[in-house]
Amino acid sequence: MKESIAKKVRESHDVAARFFDENATRLEACVRALAARMHDGGRLYTMGNGGSACDAAHVAVEFLHPVVEKRRALPAIPLGADTALLTAIGNDLDYGDVFQRQLDVLATPRDAVLGISTSGASANVVRALKHA
Repeated sequence: MKESIAKKVRESHDVAARFFDENATRLEACVRALAARMHDGGRLYTMGNGGSACDAAHVAVEFLHPVVEKRRALPAIPLGADTALLTAIGNDLDYGDVFQRQLDVLATPRDAVLGISTSGASANVVRALKHA
């Protein structure tokens, strides 16, 4: 069991290290763009499905309640947190529109959107990101 755990930890570390090595320049550009939008009074909207919805909500919490970094709070809204709204839009319109519909009403051009999808192919997340 210990060997299996150690192997999984190494694999997880290797995947993360590769990701950050390959995407450092893109991530820096995103962070700088987000900082500029926040400086201009923009907000961050986060979204995802299932476990990714939990990750998206956690990102919003880190902005709204920055305990670790000890910095000022910044406006962030998790779009998947309101189950009544999600199910109403999904039932009355289409679940594929649940995030885009919220962005249409809430977001402004100075805001930023973060979509989290394990597969990268969550239709409603991709659709909302393209729309944003």
